[in-house]
Amino acid sequence: MSTNRITQNDWEETLNNILCELTEDEFKKLKHLLREIPGGKLEHAKQLDVTVMMVKEFGFNKSITKTRDLMKKIPRNDPAVQGKLKPFLSAIGEA
Repeated sequence: MSTNRITQNDWEETLNNILCELTEDEFKKLKHLLREIPGGKLEHAKQLDVTVMMVKEFGFNKSITKTRDLMKKIPRNDPAVQGKLKPFLSAIGEA
């Protein structure tokens, strides 16, 4: 994937993959930390649902930085997550 041609679809697919890397407890913590999205919407939401909500709520760039910040808080700073996130952070000048 070339970083100068990253699309929103690329990001949504990657964000969903990142969320699928989380354990059940980590995913619950992420949903708890997403205070900007009403809890009722998140309560039974699966990874793909949360992906769509995050991109809709925050937009392309901010959903990338928000994901970075959430991964630090969970914490998931391992290569399985950070390796997927890094090209997108680079593409928006946040790496």
